Amino acid sequence: MPIYLPFIVLVLPFFIVLIILLIPAVRSQIRPEKYYRAIIFLSILLAGGFLIAFWTMRGPNEEKNYSFNGVIEKAYYEKPKEIPHITIKGVEYDLCYLNYLDYDTIVVGDIAIKKKGTLNFILIKKKK
Repeated sequence: MPIYLPFIVLVLPFFIVLIILLIPAVRSQIRPEKYYRAIIFLSILLAGGFLIAFWTMRGPNEEKNYSFNGVIEKAYYEKPKEIPHITIKGVEYDLCYLNYLDYDTIVVGDIAIKKKGTLNFILIKKKK
């Protein structure tokens, strides 16, 4: 799923309704106080769309900058086996947006590898 999808979903209806409201024939049929309320409401909706878009893009962009290669010293989950946090060489990493399917298999002693600029995560299980 593209990270800009929430932005498009919230902004597209704004532009459609705004275009409809700005058509002179439609504008003349709407009382001015209702017209301006609609514009204010849509402006608030647009601002909310920008905030949500920036908020949703912040996480993946932050995690793209991660670069690690080492043994997991500490691993814990926010909720039971959902979003893992790992510590490698004393630095804690949040793995929320990384592309890895078996998050619930991460344990201390595994080797985790991630290159900067990608969201791909490699986990090498420790030998038993």
